[in-house]
Amino acid sequence: MQQGICPKCDSDDLDYSPVKTDDGGVHYSWECGGCGAKGNEYYTIEFSHHEIVDTGGDNK
Repeated sequence: MQQGICPKCDSDDLDYSPVKTDDGGVHYSWECGGCGAKGNEYYTIEFSHHEIVDTGGDNK
């Protein structure tokens, strides 16, 4: 199992659908241009850090 590689035929010709969110992660549905297999590729999401981009005028 490798990211971006079809688990059936090892092709890297995957056509991805838009990302979907689920509990603690995201996944992409894909269809392989090499063999026609279809599936999902899952990724976990982990908190990294905060970044303030607008203080909203509040100086607290």
